[in-house]
Amino acid sequence: MGVIFLALAASLVATIGSFWLGQYWLLPLLYVVIANVCLGLFLILSAPRNEVNLSFAVSIFSVAYWAFSLYMLNVSPEKLLWGRAAFLGPLVLAPSFIYFSWVFPRRNFNLKLWHLGGLLLPVMAMLTLVPTDLIIKDVAVQGTSLMPIRGFAYAFFVIGFIVYMVYALQELVRKYLQAVGGQKVQLGYVFFGVFLSAIAVALTNLLLPLFGNVSFTALGPFFTLFYIAFVSYAIIKHRLMSLEVVIQRGTVYAVATVLIMALYALAVMISEVYLRQIIGYSSLAVTALAALLIAVA
Repeated sequence: MGVIFLALAASLVATIGSFWLGQYWLLPLLYVVIANVCLGLFLILSAPRNEVNLSFAVSIFSVAYWAFSLYMLNVSPEKLLWGRAAFLGPLVLAPSFIYFSWVFPRRNFNLKLWHLGGLLLPVMAMLTLVPTDLIIKDVAVQGTSLMPIRGFAYAFFVIGFIVYMVYALQELVRKYLQAVGGQKVQLGYVFFGVFLSAIAVALTNLLLPLFGNVSFTALGPFFTLFYIAFVSYAIIKHRLMSLEVVIQRGTVYAVATVLIMALYALAVMISEVYLRQIIGYSSLAVTALAALLIAVA
């Protein structure tokens, strides 16, 4: 319950602050940060020695950092700094997800030093390039859009990230084909969520930017919600990751209500921004209030 209250309090502060500063169009990114940080804390506090929990939590924290860096990219005058810093999230997400695929639902091989070396050395090499001009040379401001000027190593980053994700997915498929009963169901949930997120993120944040289209890069963190939602559902529904948690019905209803309200608010805010750009009107307060009334009803 403490984590839920933390999430609600942080969301309230972020909402009030964003509207006060006139930056409500960035509010969904803050919601992603808050939701992921709180879920990661919940996993760690529930089973701090469980390597499945820990690897999943690290991947969730990396998504939270990614969303936060994109938020700072939009509000900070240090565009190049945060444009480069945004790459740290995916560079942590990729190896943590591979490790998750190794140990979920349980590890069936002895983890050797060369496993960790092969997993981390390419990432460490890429990390050394992040502060340089080899991945991102500059971030140009074109009206309300931000256009990264890519270096020659950007293509290597894209290829490496895709290789890591494909490898993790084939690990899940291999385990799914060998599993039976409840574990097969658990792996099915995880694979489906990861597949949806991977396809969407690869399209908006890797492939389209290669062709100069960066209009949808801010949506990348939102697409990871498929992965997080399906795995979280498996946690609650099938007691994944050995979480011995009894969730009271009232808590479930409260969380469900908050999620529905957040989804309505997110949809309204995103659609409002695009509609305002297209037809030049602003009625955010009215539509947001209507959305919240519908959610509560």
